[in-house]
Amino acid sequence: MSQEQQTVFISYTHDSPEHKEKVLRLADRLCSEGVDCNIDQYETSPPEGWARWMVNQVDNADFILVVCTEIYGRRFTGNEEAGKGLGAQWEGAVITQDLYNSAAHNTKFIPIVFSSEDGSFIPKILRGATYYRIDTEDGYDDLYRRLTDQRRVVKPSIGERRVLLPLNKVPAGNKNPEQNKAVVKAKTEPATNADAHSSRVNNNLLLIYLDDKTRSFIPIAQVTIGEFIEIRLRPENARQKAFLVDLSQRNKSEFAIAYKDDAWLVTLEKSVQNHDLDEEWKLTLKTKENSYSSSFMMEMSVNGYTGDDFAELRARRILLNEQIKKDNLWNRGSLDLGMVEHTVRAGNKVIEQIYCPIPTMFQEFKNDAERFLVATRLMCVLFLKINRVIQHIFTLELQMSGSDKVSVSFDGQRHRQYVNQEPKTIQLSGVCDLNT
Repeated sequence: MSQEQQTVFISYTHDSPEHKEKVLRLADRLCSEGVDCNIDQYETSPPEGWARWMVNQVDNADFILVVCTEIYGRRFTGNEEAGKGLGAQWEGAVITQDLYNSAAHNTKFIPIVFSSEDGSFIPKILRGATYYRIDTEDGYDDLYRRLTDQRRVVKPSIGERRVLLPLNKVPAGNKNPEQNKAVVKAKTEPATNADAHSSRVNNNLLLIYLDDKTRSFIPIAQVTIGEFIEIRLRPENARQKAFLVDLSQRNKSEFAIAYKDDAWLVTLEKSVQNHDLDEEWKLTLKTKENSYSSSFMMEMSVNGYTGDDFAELRARRILLNEQIKKDNLWNRGSLDLGMVEHTVRAGNKVIEQIYCPIPTMFQEFKNDAERFLVATRLMCVLFLKINRVIQHIFTLELQMSGSDKVSVSFDGQRHRQYVNQEPKTIQLSGVCDLNT
């Protein structure tokens, strides 16, 4: 059981004075029972403004309780009358965007209802999650267990496996079948794929990205991409060898890799060090399932701006370090620049924040222009693919333009959202200033 104090934000609509009072009583009770709970009724006028306050609450809370009612459901999906319920519409947009950024992997947003009738008003994107009726004490207790990680039923530890011989295979003369029982520990090996594509590459690098401060570009001797990704690496210095030693200790932790025009979220299945001849490491990696799944169907539209529009802004941020300004936005409606910046910047649990990696990489490799361009291209591929900005990269060319600029040419395709509509293509070219 976790002993850490959890933070909770309640997202709801002011349906009636009675409804507001119910939400306030819920927040007060959670606070009194060790859960740091926030609602708008505890605030008078936040200095950052209500819109930024709500975004900060959603970003910083461990859990968001979504109080589902007919009015909330209407405003969450933007189907309310113009000018009404803007706060709930804003929170709905922020919550939808966070779920999009996490590929619908939801551990944060919890639907709750005050009556059984309200269960039908849970927004579609949250219907896959467990919801809680808190009009009964049992329902409240179940929610409290979830928020404080106190499970009703705890799985027992796994014991040793028994092996029982078939009844017709007991050795002759052995009158005690118990002597034929043995303890067996299962040994699993990675599955192989006979159709796996294998290709030898020379002078290529693999980017292994654990976080923004822990990454390495290591030469590849051979790579096989199939059900598993198997890579033979030949580290070229002591730092790369130490990095691989540390990597071998990451037990099933998720990280990212980039190779050529693709990138994957992976976990390490096996790491083998071979000292024969040149030192070589063989990594067996398992890709995260459904990295490009149907969750992209859930991309939101806000005030006429689509998921494809936000993807293009992200691509321009990653490749050109383009900042959000009013004249960058298409004339399709009113959209708060803070909301746009939040959407463009939001990453995932591996790449926590989207930014342009090109100036940072130049500072690291400015004494080796050839390595700089190769390594920087891999970083750009990683940011574009792992953050689900692009599914297919057709062209990505980086060239030095003078001593302090990089010329960029890019052509890529988004994920298909509709069967009868071609995926959007994003094309851009420009210059990234290395001094920014």
